[in-house]
Amino acid sequence: MNKLFRRAPRELTVIVKVADGSKTLPIKSSTTGQELMDQLAENYNIEASTSLFGFRYTNSKGKDSWIKLQKKITSHDIKKEDVINLKLCVKYYPTNFEKELKGETAKYIFCYYINTQIQSNDLYTPMSYYIVLTSLALQAESGDYSDTYPGSHSQENNDRLRSKALVFRAEGYNMPLEQLQQDVIDCWKLHRGKSREDVSVNFLKIAKELDSYGITYFDFKTPRGTEIHIGINNEGITIYEHGKKLTPKIGFVWNDITKVLYSGMNFIVKLMNSKTENIAATVLDSKAAKPIFGLCMGNHELYLRRQKLSNSLDSTNDEVADKILKSKIESLSKLFPVNQSTRAEDREYAENQCIGRNQLIMMQQARSGSIEARVKQFKEL
Repeated sequence: MNKLFRRAPRELTVIVKVADGSKTLPIKSSTTGQELMDQLAENYNIEASTSLFGFRYTNSKGKDSWIKLQKKITSHDIKKEDVINLKLCVKYYPTNFEKELKGETAKYIFCYYINTQIQSNDLYTPMSYYIVLTSLALQAESGDYSDTYPGSHSQENNDRLRSKALVFRAEGYNMPLEQLQQDVIDCWKLHRGKSREDVSVNFLKIAKELDSYGITYFDFKTPRGTEIHIGINNEGITIYEHGKKLTPKIGFVWNDITKVLYSGMNFIVKLMNSKTENIAATVLDSKAAKPIFGLCMGNHELYLRRQKLSNSLDSTNDEVADKILKSKIESLSKLFPVNQSTRAEDREYAENQCIGRNQLIMMQQARSGSIEARVKQFKEL
């Protein structure tokens, strides 16, 4: 076709769900994911934090997928609707959120996303932490608790206090739902007068202590046929025995890893020591192969980028949670001892606590020893 008469890109409408709100943006058929991200970031003033976020969409088969930022929005297999519906989601986790999440909005979006994981039971949360984190999320979303509640608050928060997540936890402790609701409300009252940014920061400080925080799990099978979980996060790759996602078995930080390869459902992790055999495993869900590879590449790239920064992004004492909230968690843990819950994850958590193993110690142990020794340990699974 003559360039003079080339058809102009058509105008489209995109609705992006951002935390508990949404933004309607006009785009062209030629707009890439990165261009849309830049446009959204300017609207929400989150330019400095966009590397941690991504867009999710529902494809024509009803499955959720990530938008590839370098590709055109319209080149994806997006479900056919009058408008394009996307969700802004957390894709990568910061090592130090106070330095990497700039501004109130970025912190709140992150807080909202983590809370969604907690409320959907995708992120294991002991009861004591659950009550405090839920109350912080309510303060961030709705502000101060009112004695006229629920009339003066949103239907979403009314539903939160009757949610399946609350029911699930109440049943685990064989307690009335009303009692748990009151515990959440009592904790919510502690945050009176706190700004959205303050409670979002406290939420993230506490959430960071959760054993599964920032880890995305996938089901694999070893060459010997043993089913395992492999967790990927901003520090590296960790291997767990099947059904024990709170107890890391073997770990490799990104500095140990030179390359991750996959062919079909088979993954190979090449390690730093050239004399060491590679780690090989087969993912059980063939559709998870590409997302796993992308998650590895993205986390590894961010890890290297952080290593080059002159100012360390390692956790510092300023990320310690508020003392009053920590005290509240401790008192709640006595009211709701995890060993009295009927949930399997609570029992695993209780076993680790009983022998004095916290997540930091267990992760250090999983990554200790030579690479050769850890590979040998993997071969025995």
